[in-house]
Amino acid sequence: MFPTKAPLAADPGNWSGAYAGLDLGVREGMTNATQNGVTINGAAAPCVFAIFPGACVSSEPMNTTTFRIGGHLGYDWQFAPIWVAGVEGDFGWADRTVTFAGSPLPGAIHGFLVAVGCFSGLPGDSFSVRTTWDASVRGRVGILATPAVLFYATGGPAWLNFQSTLSCGLSPAGACFATMTPLSITNTTTRTGYTVGGGAESRLWANWFLRAEYRYADYGTVSYVNTVLNAPGGGVGPFVYKDSYSLRMQTHTVTFGVSYKFWDGLHG
Repeated sequence: MFPTKAPLAADPGNWSGAYAGLDLGVREGMTNATQNGVTINGAAAPCVFAIFPGACVSSEPMNTTTFRIGGHLGYDWQFAPIWVAGVEGDFGWADRTVTFAGSPLPGAIHGFLVAVGCFSGLPGDSFSVRTTWDASVRGRVGILATPAVLFYATGGPAWLNFQSTLSCGLSPAGACFATMTPLSITNTTTRTGYTVGGGAESRLWANWFLRAEYRYADYGTVSYVNTVLNAPGGGVGPFVYKDSYSLRMQTHTVTFGVSYKFWDGLHG
């Protein structure tokens, strides 16, 4: 029998190397929708029912929490006995829609001139925000509490994909006339922001690692202007409605992941 060489194993005292892994967790979306203004034929159209409590909607929180699945890819350098730095990219999917029923906005576009910007309470009217994928490219720097346990901070640019949909149903189910077009408008955006956070990572055995991480992300505010036409009908019109509203987007994400680190040739 000829002697065989045992396969190379990861050095428990060296964290340098490329790695890839999977994450499971939750993402909380902190979204605020705000009416910026509504005009009819260029003239401002304030809500005429402001004297009634709750009749006018100018701002509405659209918060939601949902399950998130994702993956990460990165590289670490152990540049001192207890210090580790690296770069990492990740992608996650967390599909969730939150709906504000009874109003086509904040920033409502209503077919009835006297009701522009007001809460209709009708089942055919709604405003919804859907968040889907997120991604980031970040730096990491950490300190080894033991040769097998790393505590780290992380941060960098981040991206979030989301869409908002305004739907105004036909009277009497909704507040719009049949002469209005379109009755539904969807705006889709991939927004760039930043993310910061931290976590802990532990070597399970050989090249396998377990991690827990929290990150906050801020994507700022994005604004939209929608146009709806109310064609002549019943001896009135035409009217051009321009609706302006904005979305303030933030997230809190908690994930648990497992990674496999590839041998980098610097040890073994």
